[in-house]
Amino acid sequence: MTLRPQTLIGFILIQLTLFHVSQVYAWDHHSAERTNQKIKFLLSKTKIGQKLLKDLEGLGQSAAVSFGENSKTVTRIQRVFSPNDRSIQYVRKSEIVLNKNQKLQELLMDFVHELTHTLYRNEQKIIYDPALTLSEYIRYGIEGRGGEAEAVQNECNFLFEFDAQKFKSHWCNDFLSKNKKIKKFNRKKLIKAFYKVGPESNETEELKNALDIDILKKISNAKEYFISSSVQKSYPLALLKEYRTINKKTCDNNIKLQNMKNISKSENSLHLQEFFERRCLASGN
Repeated sequence: MTLRPQTLIGFILIQLTLFHVSQVYAWDHHSAERTNQKIKFLLSKTKIGQKLLKDLEGLGQSAAVSFGENSKTVTRIQRVFSPNDRSIQYVRKSEIVLNKNQKLQELLMDFVHELTHTLYRNEQKIIYDPALTLSEYIRYGIEGRGGEAEAVQNECNFLFEFDAQKFKSHWCNDFLSKNKKIKKFNRKKLIKAFYKVGPESNETEELKNALDIDILKKISNAKEYFISSSVQKSYPLALLKEYRTINKKTCDNNIKLQNMKNISKSENSLHLQEFFERRCLASGN
């Protein structure tokens, strides 16, 4: 993660089938269990960390952690067909990948960010929605529950509790309300920053042409503030790419399901047909 004006935030990858902090902290990369214990112990020292860990426990989940070159949440969503009752169920599994070349504080902030995605995003609910549009997907990815705005707000809350002195010179401070007597984030300002896509280009023009008017009005050609570390683009452009990838995969899977005899004779075939007409034909997949 870099500092302003362009801040790299870990991106959600969806696969469809789917303290001193001056040095890099030496995590035990060979023991996921010990790593999780260390992370949870440090998070439990803050109120926001306690809340996230409580919600994680309440869902009966464990946050699988691995290390890589970029921090991100990898979510796999499987659409499972039961031949017995001809029903379709969705299975969601997430893994948190943390940038291994980070200082302790940055690593913990990234973990809070990605854990927010893991806990609160409900991708399976919208990914297979026949009515899902690009505009709605971008709005959901930035403003929705477990989206980028909430994840950034949570990591900044964590930093404020973990190291209030460091917070004063951190980019998180840009999004505090003007009332300095209380620590309150300006969510509207934070969301606005996510819609900055940079100077006009073929990519931004293509994006704008594909958006509904409500989201189009939010797009700004001001210099990008937040950049997806996975694709090195502003979030609207990154979400455009992800939406098209998801559409391609879900449409391919949809065609396979429609060709299954047990499915074609069930009430689910109507949902699949609607999905195909509204999501696949409309996008040319």
